[in-house]
Amino acid sequence: MPTPRKGESKSKFVSRCIGVVKGENSKLTDKQASGRCYGIWDEHQKRKSLRASLDIKALSLQQMLSLVRADWEMAYGMSPPYLYPSFIYEDYIILEYGGRYVRVEYEIQDGVAVFADLED
Repeated sequence: MPTPRKGESKSKFVSRCIGVVKGENSKLTDKQASGRCYGIWDEHQKRKSLRASLDIKALSLQQMLSLVRADWEMAYGMSPPYLYPSFIYEDYIILEYGGRYVRVEYEIQDGVAVFADLED
């Protein structure tokens, strides 16, 4: 599932998202895909609002792990496989994916971890 990009407007995100969602499930109508995309946008805005007051640098390793896992699940629709606290760094994580270890860069934007695309 796509996530809003930094500075992306709601209408631009929904337009981009509909194509991705329909590509993942071609049986969806435009209205159904649009509904999912608006839901993704709304959830992203809620998380962004809740986390805007967080001081990311003051989080414990366990709190950061929880934040990264939640954001990963939102971005990819699945739990991050084999992600341990020792694999979280300031601007990237290392996880086991597809039988190999992968470095995935991220940045905190408005309190939300935004990940670089996960390449297969």
